[in-house]
Amino acid sequence: MPPAHSAAGKLAAAVVQLENNPFAPRLVAPVEAMLAAAAPYTEFPNNLVLSNLWLTSSLVAAQMAQKRTTSSFVRTTTAVTILRAGVKENVIPQSAVAHVNFRMLPGDTPELVIAHVREVVKNPEIDIAPAPGWGEPPPVAAMTGGFAAIQQAVLAVHGDAVVLPFLLSGATDIRHYIDLADNHYRFHGAQIASAQTGGIHGTDEYIAVDSLDAAVDIAEQMLRAAN
Repeated sequence: MPPAHSAAGKLAAAVVQLENNPFAPRLVAPVEAMLAAAAPYTEFPNNLVLSNLWLTSSLVAAQMAQKRTTSSFVRTTTAVTILRAGVKENVIPQSAVAHVNFRMLPGDTPELVIAHVREVVKNPEIDIAPAPGWGEPPPVAAMTGGFAAIQQAVLAVHGDAVVLPFLLSGATDIRHYIDLADNHYRFHGAQIASAQTGGIHGTDEYIAVDSLDAAVDIAEQMLRAAN
């Protein structure tokens, strides 16, 4: 006879708990820098709010956490990506496995994430372990020469653009080159419309041809600026 709660059922309950209990939102230094730099280009009352993050940071973080496009700026994100259990519809699985992708906010650590998962799941029957090679987020790049070169390159192609610091929440190949430089700027120069963000790493992911052409021009300008 089937048990009241199978391995698959227990794991499913844990997954729901994780999705229902995300990390608390907060503003970190690179996001504060981005918002403060954007403040002069926003209208009232947003300019007032963004110019006084010492007072409004918790409010701003809470608002950003409500939107899919900005949630990753203010919290370590939780995404269940793989579930494995049974092999046949009439055979009860003896085990079940879930892979959960956490994109850590600067300042968070793998140990903190594991502790959060244990606290949320509250089931000693479920083993929780980090994936091989999982580590802390790389350090935030300084707003010095490298950023200035990027800014100069962007303005050479898009003269009316406002160049702001930015927190990239995803992993890139730059992690293989951490030891080669003191600062690492994760930037590609392509223009992505809001409507395209839902397709990133998913259905209908694309970059417009004009955007790709401009990105190549920006890359060329970056090389000239760095020389």
